[in-house]
Amino acid sequence: MAAASAVPFGLRKQLEAAEKCFADGNIKVGKMHADMAAALFSSSPEAQSAQAAFKVHAAAAAIKNDHYAVLGIEKPNP
Repeated sequence: MAAASAVPFGLRKQLEAAEKCFADGNIKVGKMHADMAAALFSSSPEAQSAQAAFKVHAAAAAIKNDHYAVLGIEKPNP
């Protein structure tokens, strides 16, 4: 994350909450905080990066052993 003074207070609080949830293993709520940060601060690269990372973690947690879901694509038919 960028220097604390360069990041708006609200964004910093959302990203800190997302990081705490991630550390506690609560990916779903962490993703909610990352999504909120991205919605409120759409021009912030930090918010966009956090949202993208949580999308990957949420997909990986939801669908075990499905690497296509993590990438957000349909599994090809054999």
